[in-house]
Amino acid sequence: MADRGSTLKIFAHLFAALALAASFAAAPARALDKVTFATNWLAEAEHGGFYQAKADGTYEKYGLDVTILQGGPNANNRLLLAAGKKSNSALAPI
Repeated sequence: MADRGSTLKIFAHLFAALALAASFAAAPARALDKVTFATNWLAEAEHGGFYQAKADGTYEKYGLDVTILQGGPNANNRLLLAAGKKSNSALAPI
């Protein structure tokens, strides 16, 4: 039979674990950080990983709300970035 001290120690550890679990369960959900990513050209196989991460929820898993913009011959992403533009009217976000 266990002595009273070890029983109290077990209950104290159990209570601490339950309190910790309750604090995580009560934590508010964080908003996703919005990110716009512009590729250097139209969608190509080399960009596949970016699109796959968007499709399978990898970005959301790590707290990102990603918009992918295609580049192309009429998109100058450096100028758009400098001007603070989030999208090019000729290109639709994916």
